[in-house]
Amino acid sequence: MTAMTGAATRWVRGFVAALALAVAVYAGLVWWSGAGEFAAVFGRVGFGTLAAAAGLATVNFAVRFARWHWLLGRLGAALPWRRSLWIFLSGLAFTVTPGKAGEAVKSVFCARHEVPVRTTLAVVWMERFYDLVSVIVLFSLGLSLLADDLLWAAAPMWATAAALFWVAYARSGRALVLRVFARWRDGLDAWFGELDRLRSWPVAAGTLAVSALGWLFEGVAFWLVLRALSLPADLAYASAVYFAGTLAGVFFPGGLGGTEGMMAMLLAGIAPAAQVAVAVLAIRLATLWWATGIGLCCLFPLLGAYRATPATKTKET
Repeated sequence: MTAMTGAATRWVRGFVAALALAVAVYAGLVWWSGAGEFAAVFGRVGFGTLAAAAGLATVNFAVRFARWHWLLGRLGAALPWRRSLWIFLSGLAFTVTPGKAGEAVKSVFCARHEVPVRTTLAVVWMERFYDLVSVIVLFSLGLSLLADDLLWAAAPMWATAAALFWVAYARSGRALVLRVFARWRDGLDAWFGELDRLRSWPVAAGTLAVSALGWLFEGVAFWLVLRALSLPADLAYASAVYFAGTLAGVFFPGGLGGTEGMMAMLLAGIAPAAQVAVAVLAIRLATLWWATGIGLCCLFPLLGAYRATPATKTKET
């Protein structure tokens, strides 16, 4: 069994498990709200609202692709933009993995174009880290507009971001990582070197700004869903709820359970259960599952091409 086949097998198993979890979570939402009430309210969302929300999520993907392609270029990985786009979109199939860590599979496809694994993994780290920081910033801004006394709720996530920054960039943090994972010392040293090549204030500021812009579109998408259901929520409140849910689901596969539970809890005080459940399910269809569907459509052709063509020799495995 090749490394790619083994990874694909593990992903299929994880995807099936995520689907089972999704069915359980969404069935729980329907049961909580009442099946009859849920069905009646769901028709109020309308295809147009779902399409608009999915369109805004797609703009988020486009913005994040621009970030991915730019960061690869900063590291000298000059992929043709069409191939770069296809590889990036294939990573969306792994949205259902915890922290989207499965997107590291993009390194396998990039290696076929002589892009070192360490380079792709450095870019994937930048994507995930600045996604986290940008969502925390947007969540904190939303809280500041709604209730300053609730800003403490963002403290645990800021602490998490600080810990990740320390591990990746501080000398003492790197020493700890190398000590714990001594078996992969050479690979980690190479990865740290790639991160250092991207370590500048202009790159950090640009990556954070682009990340925040992309995620802001999904906050607007959630506001559109709430407006279609006549929920009394302005853009600031809708965005704060959406980003709170996103953060709550960081360590769950696709956020399943954590994201839905947090959003439902925050909306329960302003709307009946059926409206809350429909709003949560609708935005997850327009974001999480729309992204997964796009990713699968791009992933399977890449897997087929991977099996059909011989590997390009690279300087590392």
